[in-house]
Amino acid sequence: WRESELETLARGWYEREIAVPESWRGRAVVVDVGRVSTDAVIFVDNLECGRVAWPGGAVNVTPALNFDSARDGVVRARLRVLVVAALEETEALAFMGVGEGQVTLTRAKLESRGLIGDVVLKSRPKGAHISDVFVQPSTRNHELRVDVELRGVRQAGTVAVTVQALNESGRVEKGFTPSTVTVTAAEVQIVTLRWPWDSARLWDVRQPNLYTLRVSAEGPGLEDVCAQAFGFREFWVEGRRFMLNGTEIRLRPNLFPDSWHNGHMRETIDGALDGLMWEGNNILELWPWNHDERGTVLTRELTVARADTKGMLIIGAALDFKPYVVNSSWQPIWNDPGVKTRYEERMSTELRRYRNHPSVVMWATSANFFGHVQDQNPQVIGRRGWVPAADTRWHERAADARE
Repeated sequence: WRESELETLARGWYEREIAVPESWRGRAVVVDVGRVSTDAVIFVDNLECGRVAWPGGAVNVTPALNFDSARDGVVRARLRVLVVAALEETEALAFMGVGEGQVTLTRAKLESRGLIGDVVLKSRPKGAHISDVFVQPSTRNHELRVDVELRGVRQAGTVAVTVQALNESGRVEKGFTPSTVTVTAAEVQIVTLRWPWDSARLWDVRQPNLYTLRVSAEGPGLEDVCAQAFGFREFWVEGRRFMLNGTEIRLRPNLFPDSWHNGHMRETIDGALDGLMWEGNNILELWPWNHDERGTVLTRELTVARADTKGMLIIGAALDFKPYVVNSSWQPIWNDPGVKTRYEERMSTELRRYRNHPSVVMWATSANFFGHVQDQNPQVIGRRGWVPAADTRWHERAADARE
């Protein structure tokens, strides 16, 4: 393959030895593929275990592991991943100006090929388990709310939930009164817990106090522990004022040099954040380009994680809805069967990746989709209702966006 044009290769193999802890015996072992361009097949010791489609997913590889072969506390196996790089469309819309006249068709191409995100070996209980934790602190109510998502519960009954807040050193700073919740037999359910907390160290601009919430759940057929990082802060709007932890904040925004012209390393992201903070910025927008386009490289999770540790506010990039509102021929498709459901599923999956990051306080989406020749006219900036009724296509897109 050394003589091949690597940019033209449509498939390739990754291979390495993995060491699975013997202590994971009796648990489910999962290969979690963070991002792949564009589809993958997972093998362990030449046994096909499952497939991952764009942009990523997880495969249970437990049946392929022989725990009776453990030596020195680990089970060794050969992990192989076959990655196929494939486009779904031959043309894509490019939004580079204002108005429909500046929207052009370009030849679709893959920005990357292969594994383009972390691949992590994880374990969880084989049956019922904690699948997600959503932490929602409130400085106004002096309260911590936690939504715990449970999957695979096969037996109705009561579950004991214990929650602790650990500080940056991993020591317990706050223990909450254990709760007993009632669960039903269901594939997915959410239990909501609340506790008063008026002494939390607040996460704020240039004051990046961080916690890890350790949640344990125990009941019939359920025994699991989950850890979730978060910051105790609350951001809201009062009239024309932005409020952070009860104090008005005057936002000084800038555009963060996101992945297409900045490095993808922690060090380069830290350098960019430090420089923008030194200039006096306190909130950065991740330009909401369509990161769902097949093959795009994504460093946004790393960016917001580093912003968490710096005390920098972030305008996150929600899933782009341009491809769901119009197709590559600029024909409306939002009301076609199944489109709204697909968007909601993909958008919800994306928001889960960012919703516990204290740095993310608002969202942007679908860059340049509402371009108009009057956008930068000082007489209309900040006003409503100035787009002429004759611009019917613009109003149709706006109606879809509001929905």
